[in-house]
Amino acid sequence: LKELQKGTVPKEGDGTWLGALKAAVEEIPHAVAITDMKVPGVNVAWCNAGFERVTGYPKSEAEGANCRYLQGKETEPKVVTKMVRALRYAKELTVNVTNYRSEGLKFTNDLSLTPVHDSNGEYRYSLGVLSWGERQTDSEKAALAKLRELLPRKMPTDAQPKEFEQEAVKVDSQEKQKQFRNSMVKFTKLLWTIDTEASLEKLMEMPEAYEMFHKYLKKTYEHSQLDFWAAAKKLAFLQGPEKDAAAKELCVKHLGMDAAAAGGMTGSKVEKKAHEFYKVLANDAFPRWVKSKAVDPVVDLLLGDTSRIDSSSGLIWSKYKVPDDMAGFVYSFVAVAETFPACIVLSDMSIPGNPMFFVNQEFTRTTGYAKNEAQGRNCRFLQGPKTEPASVAVIQDTLRRGVDCYVRITNYRKNGETFQNLLSMRPVHDSNGVYRFCIGVQFEVDASTDLKKRLKKLGLLLQLLPSEVEVMHNNDKVGPKHKKALKASEQGKNEEEFLAQAMERTADASDAADMQGADRFADHHDTMLEELGAQVDQQTQVSAKDWKLPDKTVKILKELQKG
Repeated sequence: LKELQKGTVPKEGDGTWLGALKAAVEEIPHAVAITDMKVPGVNVAWCNAGFERVTGYPKSEAEGANCRYLQGKETEPKVVTKMVRALRYAKELTVNVTNYRSEGLKFTNDLSLTPVHDSNGEYRYSLGVLSWGERQTDSEKAALAKLRELLPRKMPTDAQPKEFEQEAVKVDSQEKQKQFRNSMVKFTKLLWTIDTEASLEKLMEMPEAYEMFHKYLKKTYEHSQLDFWAAAKKLAFLQGPEKDAAAKELCVKHLGMDAAAAGGMTGSKVEKKAHEFYKVLANDAFPRWVKSKAVDPVVDLLLGDTSRIDSSSGLIWSKYKVPDDMAGFVYSFVAVAETFPACIVLSDMSIPGNPMFFVNQEFTRTTGYAKNEAQGRNCRFLQGPKTEPASVAVIQDTLRRGVDCYVRITNYRKNGETFQNLLSMRPVHDSNGVYRFCIGVQFEVDASTDLKKRLKKLGLLLQLLPSEVEVMHNNDKVGPKHKKALKASEQGKNEEEFLAQAMERTADASDAADMQGADRFADHHDTMLEELGAQVDQQTQVSAKDWKLPDKTVKILKELQKG
């Protein structure tokens, strides 16, 4: 441990920094757990034999899991909050927390968390030391203090290769462009589903699009309705008897009416009938067409040249490095989502804390937070005292399992106002099974009369959000494989059913022992405001020496005074 503290790698172990640390603590009676902070989930990467002695959990069950399984009914929420924040902000911490052994026995855990940074300043590991408080002897306490003092806080960057490193994967510009174009096709379709009536009318102004939609409708014998609507639009340029006569001809030609039946059809009646046909086409046939591959040639025609893929890079968190193998997807998503009429965010699941690296304009309008305030943070800052613990538990549970989330939750705007948020989250895996992103869609539930219509549009939007993105490699250094874990109750339901269920009842979190109290997140909103205030103070602070006016300034001002 002393050698590791000095920044050298001892001969013990496998020649790596981590191997030496394991060799140092493997056989000691103290419980030690190592967490790799570059791997999402804050799961135990390795633990020693002492861990089983204290907790009752063998290595096979402890490694690869988050230590929340030690929490239970009497675990103190405020202490857990301290632990979470220490892990999040890489702070050293020693606390006593009520935990539970594998057989259910309650014990006081004398726990310490020690962060380790590499020589580049990256937060690499968290070292946890656990001790059974009620059974501590004086000799154990002394040894425990010595162990915690000797734990390393720094390490050479090259002494331990990262288990997963996205930078190791490179793809060429042609592959990025292909991914970008494929994504743009999907997102263009997504846009059309938000306002189908306006989108269809705009598209039908393109002769090529009209011809392709007409061909698609022929399969279901609906093409005559499109022809009737298109022909009826020309009636707007006619008046009086001329308009009525043209209307009757349309009824005979497109609706199969005989002259007698068409006799009672005036221009206004035909326009009304055409509008009814149009609404049916826009809300039924058009969405079907958009979901099919038959519409792809129209999208290609509209997209044109897509050789420049990063034109939307300025909308992304400035500190975020877009993964090379997902650049086409990210830039296309951001370009489309920025002006989308719904709150949309994008989080990277490979970064501890899962920060949002993109929020769109509607998010900033709804929440009151500017892009530079929200991006780079987990969206927990929207939580506050009235946020439902069960809803937070559902969010965490579905994120861990990598499945869709639909939950109604009370959130807070920057000004402190609460609002009802129907939150939907879509996990995005790559074609190798690596959990890469999470798309969040926030829908403000209010008393508006068009709530049902808005919910239907939301359902259509969610159906088209991608759950998998194809990557042009099979490199296993990008991240760990992750298998979606659907519960039996989640299988066989569509988006509209999930949304209706989330609207009707409060989430159930009876199995989430660590989320029963709101203390865990009651002050997230206030903490966010404090952090923003501190950020402003830091940005506007001027040191004493900098307040002194430079000689150049004094000289120029004196000359200006003289005229």
